[in-house]
Amino acid sequence: MIYFVDEDFRKLRVLVSELRINGFDATILRDADSAYHQLVSEKKANIDLVIIDVMLAVNPDISKSRYTRANTDDYHKTGLLLLEDLIQSNPEIFPSRAVYLTHASNDILVQEINSSAKKFGVPFLRKKDYETAYAFGKDIVEIIKKIND
Repeated sequence: MIYFVDEDFRKLRVLVSELRINGFDATILRDADSAYHQLVSEKKANIDLVIIDVMLAVNPDISKSRYTRANTDDYHKTGLLLLEDLIQSNPEIFPSRAVYLTHASNDILVQEINSSAKKFGVPFLRKKDYETAYAFGKDIVEIIKKIND
């Protein structure tokens, strides 16, 4: 299973379809809190990859969210915190089966994402670099092959 952690359901549909064409089950988790609850207890055998958006929504009921406006820099770094939480809670899977994917363009934020990606050995993909779903799917298949080798 490939999980997308991203609230932008409409834009992800074509990417999900491409991954399914490549033989993977794929699903979308729409916010950091639901992703954490789903992934914290998953088994390695059930996950091919988790693609985490960095600027990520949280539980609509803010009072029930692990992530606050303050600790996520106004929700710009929610995905970074999510991965750190998952590494602590489920080290059998994380960070080895995670990828960052973002639209971030702010240079400071991009530097922070890059730093986190290097720290954890996580690929950092930028949505703007993919003109087609096919190109995205090809890269994801290669990442999964490297993980499984």
